[in-house]
Amino acid sequence: MLEEDMRRILLIDDDKDIGDLLMKYSEQFNLNSIYINNGREGREYIREHYDDLVGVISDEDMPCPHGMPEIKGHQVAEYARAFNYNGPFMIYSGRNLEPFEQSRLEGLGICYGSKPDVIPVVAFMKHL
Repeated sequence: MLEEDMRRILLIDDDKDIGDLLMKYSEQFNLNSIYINNGREGREYIREHYDDLVGVISDEDMPCPHGMPEIKGHQVAEYARAFNYNGPFMIYSGRNLEPFEQSRLEGLGICYGSKPDVIPVVAFMKHL
């Protein structure tokens, strides 16, 4: 486990502009951030560094590079929970989630926000 001031938030989004925006917000709350552009690498980062994370924010819908199968944000969250990462986790999406998708997230203790509304994201970071 890292020193308290070295703990970080993991930001996962395939859109670099959104990733840059999230990193700027995290700096405003004195959070060290790591940006990853796909769910597959995000999942691996959580596996290796889950003790060092104060929170995770992930896009729901992300294509995977190099033609690999897509890993959605909720799949990253499910993996994180199965791997004993019980910290704060937020999923956001540019589309309205179906009721069953929202129920699945709630069952995992995952917050949900919609793009482009950044208020839920900022509020999530503020409470880390």
